[in-house]
Amino acid sequence: MRRHHKEIFEGLRKHTGMYLLGETFAEVTAFVDGYDQTCEGGTLCGFEEWLVVRLGLKNGANLHWSALILDAAFPGSTDSRGEVSADSRAQRHAIETLFDLLVEFDEARSKHDGLKKIFLEYDRWQRRRLR
Repeated sequence: MRRHHKEIFEGLRKHTGMYLLGETFAEVTAFVDGYDQTCEGGTLCGFEEWLVVRLGLKNGANLHWSALILDAAFPGSTDSRGEVSADSRAQRHAIETLFDLLVEFDEARSKHDGLKKIFLEYDRWQRRRLR
């Protein structure tokens, strides 16, 4: 993420209610996804792949990044619909997990050949999974 993305996402994290009508994980992910689309997919390029490897998943290549975030926020959850409990604490936890992982992803991607390394690790993950 370029600096501008960091500022927007940090503002959204700290002041969710100023950006969105509701402070839900679904609304935050829709905002982040929409922002990425306006940036022609450049903001989150490699994010799903990085998440799959980062979370050490055995499966997950077919899941949207928002479902992977929920897997990280609520490990072992049996809710396969990818939804968060209406409880405001659960919503906030999912949102915080999203932004924590976005920051971590940005750090990995910002390193020398970061995006290349992310895709190479994902390729290795895919190959191990197919064996």
